[in-house]
Amino acid sequence: MRLFFILYQSVFFCIMIKWRQRLNFVRDREASFPYERADRLISPNQQSILFLLEKALDERYSVFSKIRLQDVVMVNSDLSPGQQKAAMKRLTSELLDLVICEKGNATILGVVLLDGEGASPENGLVRQEIDVDRVLAAAGIPVVRLNASKDYSLDDIRIEVSRTIFLKWKINNAAQLSEPVNDNGMRK
Repeated sequence: MRLFFILYQSVFFCIMIKWRQRLNFVRDREASFPYERADRLISPNQQSILFLLEKALDERYSVFSKIRLQDVVMVNSDLSPGQQKAAMKRLTSELLDLVICEKGNATILGVVLLDGEGASPENGLVRQEIDVDRVLAAAGIPVVRLNASKDYSLDDIRIEVSRTIFLKWKINNAAQLSEPVNDNGMRK
């Protein structure tokens, strides 16, 4: 009987050790994957402006939100590989609020940046030293700046986008088309 009791205690002890190890494994796993689902992809203010922007544009255009700056601009290929890598690294953490593209070929027409949203000293987030406006200007991408907390009408959005993005896009393309071309049809 004593042997049975000792055997029973040994089995019980082994089960408790395994249970404890499993519990610790689950805790360690949860600690190594400290992620949970976000409530929403964009803020209510961003959603409101996105909705108005989609209504203001016709079906030839698409609007994308939270696009990485490095997906919209390329680093100059004339730079050395080290300089290219350093320049690209400065772009990695920057997100663009809204990007307007042609629907058929995803050509980037312009960017909408929302002031008053995202990184600011008040909410503990600070943007990198990169000047997004200068990067986009250097790449020839027009930028519309809107106040995220302002109530815009459909006409306000339509006028601002038309004036800033589509007018600049037409001017840029007209200038490119007027550049001389060689015999192969390439710009000189």
